[in-house]
Amino acid sequence: MKSYYSLTQILQMNAEAYPSEIALRQKKHGIWQQQTWQDFLTVTASIAAGLIELDGERGCHIGIIAENCEDWVLAQLGVNFMGGVVCGVYPTSPSNEVVYLLKSADCTMVFCEDQEQVDKVLMIEDQLPLLKHIIVFDPKGLDKYDHPKLITLKELQASGYQALQRKPDCVNERHDQQVADDTALIVFTSGSTGLPKAAMISYHNIWHEMLVIRDAIETEPGMNLLSYLP
Repeated sequence: MKSYYSLTQILQMNAEAYPSEIALRQKKHGIWQQQTWQDFLTVTASIAAGLIELDGERGCHIGIIAENCEDWVLAQLGVNFMGGVVCGVYPTSPSNEVVYLLKSADCTMVFCEDQEQVDKVLMIEDQLPLLKHIIVFDPKGLDKYDHPKLITLKELQASGYQALQRKPDCVNERHDQQVADDTALIVFTSGSTGLPKAAMISYHNIWHEMLVIRDAIETEPGMNLLSYLP
């Protein structure tokens, strides 16, 4: 057995071993919607390819401003598949905090949950010279927004899916460059004793934490686990 697997490698392994088993469930309009491991991999690969189409480079920093949801996880792993670093931003943060976090992390793109989060970013756009694209999960209320940086998650996935038809290995070529000490996530502290500080979390850090949790909490295949925070 290997001494280390990254989150994205584990997703690939599960999609191969349990393609039709349920990976994720999220309640939408009162009904549980579910996604298999193969669906999970297909969507994240499309997001990764879409980000590459937007000139996302290996090592680039991409923000996510959203409540805990399925799209947060899909976006995170899509970014990781293409070699990027995810920077999570508290969805309750006002614009003056958001600009500090996105700017200090050198984010070149940002995922926003909805119109509320998009409005925050547009208010501070002129203070974010590196920001090239704003990708929105739920475009409700944005019909009349005419902005060159705005793209929906659905459009990003469609672009990525088409890219994978043309270049089937474009995501795997990036993913193959991944190493254990690469930064997977930047997690900001709450800033209770000053400005928030950026903690860099590597794939190896996450793997070690998974081993600790495995040893501390008895689990078995098919268990339902509630995700309370992203």
